[in-house]
Amino acid sequence: MRADARQPGLASLLETALPKVVVAPSFAAMLVFIYGFILWTLYISMTKSTFLPTYDFVGLAQYIKLWRIERWWVACRNLLVYGGLFIFFCTVLGLMLAIFLDQKIRIEGALRTIYLYPLALSFVVTGTAWKWLLNPGLGIERLMREMGWSSFTFDWLVTSEMSIYCVVIAAVWQSTGFVMAMFLAGLRGIDDSIIKAAQVDGLDDGVVDAAQSGQKHGHDKAGGLPYRRNDHTVDGHLGGHQPVEGKGRPAHLAHQPLNAQPRVQEPFPGGARHLEG
Repeated sequence: MRADARQPGLASLLETALPKVVVAPSFAAMLVFIYGFILWTLYISMTKSTFLPTYDFVGLAQYIKLWRIERWWVACRNLLVYGGLFIFFCTVLGLMLAIFLDQKIRIEGALRTIYLYPLALSFVVTGTAWKWLLNPGLGIERLMREMGWSSFTFDWLVTSEMSIYCVVIAAVWQSTGFVMAMFLAGLRGIDDSIIKAAQVDGLDDGVVDAAQSGQKHGHDKAGGLPYRRNDHTVDGHLGGHQPVEGKGRPAHLAHQPLNAQPRVQEPFPGGARHLEG
């Protein structure tokens, strides 16, 4: 009996501890080789280290020297340009492609493969291909001139002010498919019953206008159902009357004097509303 009683406890203990034991080496390696090296790099940046590390602490002297270099500010500007444009175009193009594929078209599988194909390429292959395309002597500029457009110029790759935009073009081309896949997964994750319920309630006829109209008139114009409204509009310029608008209420209660404040009770499960003077 004692052996039978110990066996379930041992099994539950192994079931609880085994995942932790399996994950522990990876967790320890992550602490050492990621966060440990981050802290070590931070400390080295505050020393006199150059090519080889030294441990003579100098504080923020290296950072002050860095901020005085003009190339540092050029790199910061390029980072802002690259990051901003990359996020914007990947988000916009990815969302548009996801909405397009969510229309249940016939060649969805082929198009999805085409959009995701650049993501399967390495950064080296992507960089090399776009380097050839954007090279004035090999790519788009030469092609257009050979086709008869002799004045066409597309030399961003060899222009210092425009070269960062070539990097943006290549990065957006490679990553848009991944963003499209994430948006498409989110769109496909919406239950069809929710969409059908929204269509039954009339939300496909203009949600914003209906919501604004419902807030103005005190009831839900989108679905035609009454809802709770506890705020009242006082019109002091029209004889001190308080309009109480809503649905499911006698007509003689449309306006009540201020000394007879109506109390709006919570709706019953059937949706009826009651006003008490």
